[in-house]
Amino acid sequence: MKVICAFSSDSRPLYIADIYRVLALPEDYIVRFRYKKKYVGDAILNSPQSVVGMDVAVFFSGGNKDVSTSNNNLTHVSVRMAKIVKVEISKCTNVFHVSLVLKDFCDLSLVNVEHGKFFVEAECKKNTVDVLWADRVEAVKQFFPLILFFHIKGIYSKCGKKLLVKRGGQSTCFYSLNHGEDYYIDLALGTHESPNLHVGLGINGGDELLVNCINPLQTSAEYDDEPIYISAKSLQLYRQTGLIRFAPVYTSDASKNHELAEYAVNVALDLKLSKRRSLLFASYSTCAALSILGVTTDFGLSAMVGYAVKSISALFFLASAFVLYSYFDKK
Repeated sequence: MKVICAFSSDSRPLYIADIYRVLALPEDYIVRFRYKKKYVGDAILNSPQSVVGMDVAVFFSGGNKDVSTSNNNLTHVSVRMAKIVKVEISKCTNVFHVSLVLKDFCDLSLVNVEHGKFFVEAECKKNTVDVLWADRVEAVKQFFPLILFFHIKGIYSKCGKKLLVKRGGQSTCFYSLNHGEDYYIDLALGTHESPNLHVGLGINGGDELLVNCINPLQTSAEYDDEPIYISAKSLQLYRQTGLIRFAPVYTSDASKNHELAEYAVNVALDLKLSKRRSLLFASYSTCAALSILGVTTDFGLSAMVGYAVKSISALFFLASAFVLYSYFDKK
């Protein structure tokens, strides 16, 4: 089959970190690759917008650190399928940027690829249908430094409902969390059974998010699954943005933690007040107001039925309570 292939490699730490993020981020999250124009296939450069919506296979090319290795002898490992959502050639730097929505992990073999091109259509053969994250880690880990891999399988509500990744445009995305609610991140960890390797968690954007876990994370097994419980505190504003930052950490002989910052993975969050809570608050407030009105006036609740003025007043009270709670957190 023919498919567009996006290559990254071990020639620079930045490129290795790109593949680390492709392995780590959840399905439907957006990643961004960049290439000099000379490394992009001619057919794509001639009509860049025509590839939007097309499938892409992300490959990792290992062996560049060996100066004796020619391009033909590199080890090309398929990592993950994705879909192109945006293509742009920067007017400032003349660099080709492509935004990809991550999909399933894949196991493909290159049959034929144009020499010297790293974002180009190529002939591939599918080796395995059902591919696990751990399979792809095993295939590329030899080219990485000693590091603990992880994969975010998703963020779930306390009832077990998987949250959808929302888009803020063609190149940004985030998870939407409601204040006062509990969630958990379903995380996979692997592959080195070393007490010196960890994944550190950090929260950027205020103290409105509480993470309940041992930090940094580690595993005593080769591969393991770990739920990370998080709680969104009450907000003083209608909406606030934040980030959960995952970064691999290793402990030196002096028992000091060192973060590999270039491999850090950020997951964007949009924290906001719950519309459901706002509606419940407004409804109960309206019922309380009507009850008080029924006690303190000559009109009982049953007598108020059919009175347009009373009905309109109740609706205005309901709307006012909803807006005050939802947008200003006023009770």
